Amino acid sequence: MSTWKGAVRLARYEWSLAGHGSWLNLILVLYFALTTFPLLGDLTEPQAPEGGWYSGGAANFIMLALLPCFGFFLNRATLGGWRLNYMSGKLAAWRQLPITGSQIAAGRLLTMLTLLVPSLLLLMALQYAMVLRHEIDPGGMALYALFWIGYAAAGGSLYAWLEIVMDGKLYLLFCSIVTAVLIVVGSILSASGFEIMRWTLEQAAAGRWLPMLATAAAGAAVTIAVHRLIARSLGRRSFHA
Repeated sequence: MSTWKGAVRLARYEWSLAGHGSWLNLILVLYFALTTFPLLGDLTEPQAPEGGWYSGGAANFIMLALLPCFGFFLNRATLGGWRLNYMSGKLAAWRQLPITGSQIAAGRLLTMLTLLVPSLLLLMALQYAMVLRHEIDPGGMALYALFWIGYAAAGGSLYAWLEIVMDGKLYLLFCSIVTAVLIVVGSILSASGFEIMRWTLEQAAAGRWLPMLATAAAGAAVTIAVHRLIARSLGRRSFHA
C-alpha cells in the first residue's frame, strides 16, 4: 500500500472516531467568528485607535494562538489526552499493524488538514459576509485566507508532531507555555503599534500577494518537514499508555 493510500485510510478512520467532535468543531468556528466580528469592526474603522488591547492585543493573540487548534477534534481523546495518554495507546495499536511510520505521519497530518482547512474557509467566509465585504474584494479576501491557512497549517503540523513525541502531561504543559508566550507576544506587538490582523487585511486589500504566497509556501514546507520528523520520531516514541 502506498503512503498516500495508507494516509487516506488512517484519516478516514480518525474521522470515523471523531463522533460529536466534528460538530463541536463547527460550534467552535461559529463562536470564534462571533468573537472576531467586533475585532474586525474595530480594526477596519478609519479612526480605529492603534495599540489598544481589545482591538490589537486580543486580535494578535486570537489569530496567532487559536487558528492552528482548528485542526484538532474537540472530543474525549483530545480534551482528555493529558490524563488518558490516548495517543500512546493508539500509536502502539497502529504499530502492531502492517503500517509504516510514513503512513502514520501522513495520515495524522491529512486528518489535521482536512479538518483545519474547511474550518478556516468557513470562518473566513463568515468574516467576509458579515464584516469585510465592504473593506476588501473577493480576490483580496482569498489572499487573506491563504495567509492564515498557511500559518495555521504550519502551527497545526508542529502541534501534531509534538502530540506524537510527547506524553499527554508534557504536551499539555508545552501548550500552556506556548499560550502564555503568545499572550505576551500579542501584547508586545500591540503596544508597539503592530496588529497582525490589520496588517494582513491591508496587504490583502492592496493586492500584495508575495507575503501571502510566501506564508502559504512556508506552511506547506513545514508540513512536509514535519511529516519526515514524525516518521523518524515514531521509532523512538514510548508507547506505554
